[in-house]
Amino acid sequence: MVLGAGLAGLTAAYNLMRHGYDVIVLEAQNRPGGRVQTAREGFVRGGHAELGAIRIFETHEHTLKYVNEFGLQLVPYDTGQRAYFIQGKRFLHPPQGTAWPLDGFGPGEQPDPVTRIFEILGSGIAKLGNVFDPGWPGSVPSAVELDQHTLASYGRSLGASNTLLEMFYAQEGRCGEWNAAAVLAMEAVSFGSTPQSIKGGNDKLPYAFAAALGKRIKYNSEVIRISQDERSVRIGYRDRSGRHEIRADRCVCALPFAPLRRVSTDFTGTKADAIAKLRYFPAARCYFQTRSRFWEKDPLGPLGGVNLVGTDTMAGRIWNTSSQQADPRFGMIQSYMFDTDALAYAGYGRRRVGRMRTMVENLLPGSSGQLIGCAEKVWQEDPWAGGGWGWTRPGELTWMRPAMMQPAGRVHFAGEHTSLWIAWMNGAIESGERVTQEILAA
Repeated sequence: MVLGAGLAGLTAAYNLMRHGYDVIVLEAQNRPGGRVQTAREGFVRGGHAELGAIRIFETHEHTLKYVNEFGLQLVPYDTGQRAYFIQGKRFLHPPQGTAWPLDGFGPGEQPDPVTRIFEILGSGIAKLGNVFDPGWPGSVPSAVELDQHTLASYGRSLGASNTLLEMFYAQEGRCGEWNAAAVLAMEAVSFGSTPQSIKGGNDKLPYAFAAALGKRIKYNSEVIRISQDERSVRIGYRDRSGRHEIRADRCVCALPFAPLRRVSTDFTGTKADAIAKLRYFPAARCYFQTRSRFWEKDPLGPLGGVNLVGTDTMAGRIWNTSSQQADPRFGMIQSYMFDTDALAYAGYGRRRVGRMRTMVENLLPGSSGQLIGCAEKVWQEDPWAGGGWGWTRPGELTWMRPAMMQPAGRVHFAGEHTSLWIAWMNGAIESGERVTQEILAA
């Protein structure tokens, strides 16, 4: 039994099937992919928007393995000049060594605050040790020490000013409350030089898995109970015809812990504690299709690249995914929001898209009259996700990471929250491969 048809569950089911196992996948929604979701409705000329996972780097070997296996094509994002809107000031990314036009920097942060950010991140990464060690982070005392910090508190312990942190959030999103050890490990293994995504939409990957698995996937099937004895696992679920139970030799639980908390289980100890306590981070995206790529004629100069405008406003970062669109005449931009920004956006309710439209028009001069289509997603409002990704609080990673990963009897656990590649497709897929090996070795 595999619970959940996100990329973690699909990867496990696909590989177990190839090893000769009889596999059944239960998925509560009517589609595969989980937090890989591509929107197409409401856009013209083949426009599409990634509501969830968006980028693939050349370092994401687990993802690329299946992209190649299923014959999918990748499209790189374009590059270009970035603008900022911070402290009410709109300016281009300053050349290296040039002072940033912001108030409140601390000693040693000007004239090159970007270098200071890299120094802080680098010092944290140096404390991680071997993140691929099975006992990490508990096996590395300096990583355990880092686990006591958020990213912001670690930066402040090294003298980072609030201005430096806000500048960093404008580049990377409002990630200051993330567990420092977890986010720095993710930074160390995740990024490469060339971001890409799948031509036509990232959901082509989960749909390729689903096509291979065929009728082994039962959609609209919500898991309501997991129990086990020494010989088998019993899964209770409900679909449109009523309640059912399936007995299996082994189970892969690839559900995010947020919806897993609604399932009746008999897990105990640190496994039960991890399921109860893992936080899911607020995240939201609001996309607008545009009649043209008007930012290429911005008053500050031509803008481009993925991170088009970094801000200290609720809009977070304005990303540009136009290079992934079918028609080169049209554009596609999005506000990508984390944490308090995503919560503030959600708080506007039915007015939130209109509010974001107004903000975008202020952040990108010339956008008035350009916005012709919209799609949005607030992940903390999705009952099958509970947020964008799983994240630990300070002091939790050392005990929670092994608790999340380890099997509980005949139940094995997969999902991006169990991987170093937290929040990435690569993490979900890596975890699906890991539990496959656990079952083969059992």
